[in-house]
Amino acid sequence: MVTNMPNPISTQPKTQNIPLLGYLPWLPPAVYAAYYPPSIFNNEDTLNGRAYKTLAHNLDQWAKRHATTPCVLLSSTGAGKSSSWTVMNLAYYLCQRNQKVLLMDMDFENPSVHHAFDIRLNGLNDGIHFSKCLGHAHEQLQSFEEHQVYWQGVCATLNTVNHIPSLSIFPNMPFSENAKEILWQTPLEPLFQVLKERFDWILLDSAPLLNNETAMRFTQYIDGIVLLKAQNTSRNDMKKLHDFVEKRELKLLGMIERLDFTRL
Repeated sequence: MVTNMPNPISTQPKTQNIPLLGYLPWLPPAVYAAYYPPSIFNNEDTLNGRAYKTLAHNLDQWAKRHATTPCVLLSSTGAGKSSSWTVMNLAYYLCQRNQKVLLMDMDFENPSVHHAFDIRLNGLNDGIHFSKCLGHAHEQLQSFEEHQVYWQGVCATLNTVNHIPSLSIFPNMPFSENAKEILWQTPLEPLFQVLKERFDWILLDSAPLLNNETAMRFTQYIDGIVLLKAQNTSRNDMKKLHDFVEKRELKLLGMIERLDFTRL
């Protein structure tokens, strides 16, 4: 049994000279399917728990050097890399550091955060979600002030998690046919201005960033991108993603690497 994990390092690891923010234990796919919402809640003494606590600490130390609320987007090289699982648990452990955290599901293809936290978005009493709010803002609002007042109202009614009072959830639903155009045509500056006034941390769960137009829409509003390197992610895939980020001069904060500790 593994009792210790590698210490995260502040120097540059071997993978494309990307700063390493921390290690997370690799888990078999069946675990992710069997334990939703995230199973790490209330298990801070496990190997997973210690890994997330270290990662949250490293990110919090980085955030203290910034004057405004940090807004971070987590992305991987492709679907099925457990990025949603990672960002949900990271949100929890940032809350444990007395931070008021907003978790935004910005995946317009396969949103999953509402499933994890059992938030109903369909039916007669469906809750708010980003796609719905975006459509309203696009159709009904004109001035910056109108957008700002609207998003302030939305933020006041965001879903909260009962056993994690400092965690708010902004869920999402898949895009409609014309939603991509709406996303690019609707000003988002008022939204992120309001969010930064209300929260200590903003975490974006995104579809894989590589060649993804919808994910790219948010990059101008974030303070950093965190790349997730899964155990089955090849060095070539990481290089493609790194080159993609670098070519577009996006803000790369660092990398989280998953390791199979049973083989160490």
